[in-house]
Amino acid sequence: MKRVVTFLLIALVAGLMTTANGKEPEKRIPHYTITGEGVGTGQTVTVEVEINQKNKKFDPEVFARCAVHGVLFRGYNIAQDKKSQEFGLVAATIPGMTDSDKEKQYADYFNNFWEETYSNYAQVLYETRENLKMGDKWRVKVKVTVFKENLRRELEKVGIIKGISGGWE
Repeated sequence: MKRVVTFLLIALVAGLMTTANGKEPEKRIPHYTITGEGVGTGQTVTVEVEINQKNKKFDPEVFARCAVHGVLFRGYNIAQDKKSQEFGLVAATIPGMTDSDKEKQYADYFNNFWEETYSNYAQVLYETRENLKMGDKWRVKVKVTVFKENLRRELEKVGIIKGISGGWE
C-alpha cells in the first residue's frame, strides 16, 4: 500500500513539474480572443484582441503581444460587415505559420522576439479600449494594428519562413 501511495505521489509531482514547464509561454501570452477588424494599407492588418482578466488593468504590451501571436500562430476571422456577422458569414485568415512547432523549433529566436522585438510589429489603438464587467471578471478589448508585411520580411530574413514564392510557410 505504501508503494502505491509513494508511486502516485511521485507521479503527481512529476506531472505538476511537467505542466509548470509547459505553461511558461502562457505567462507571456495569456488566453485571448482575436478578431480581424480589417486590412490597412495592404501591409498592415487591424485586429481586436479580447482578454478576460480579474481586474480592468490595461497593459498595452500584453495586447500587442497577443495580436502579433494571433497573426502568426492562430489566424483570425474577418466579418465583411455587421449583417454578415449576424448570419455567421465570415472570412477566415490563415495564420502566418501553420506549423505551431516552429515556435518550439526556433525557441531561441522566439524567446528573444517575445521579450524585445514583437513590439516593433504592433501598435495599440488606445482610443478603442473597452472594459466590461462580467461577474467577477473584466473583459478588456482593444484594437491593435499589426505590421504584417514587415513581420513576414523579418521571419524570411532569419529563415523561419520561406519567401513569397513559397507562401508564409
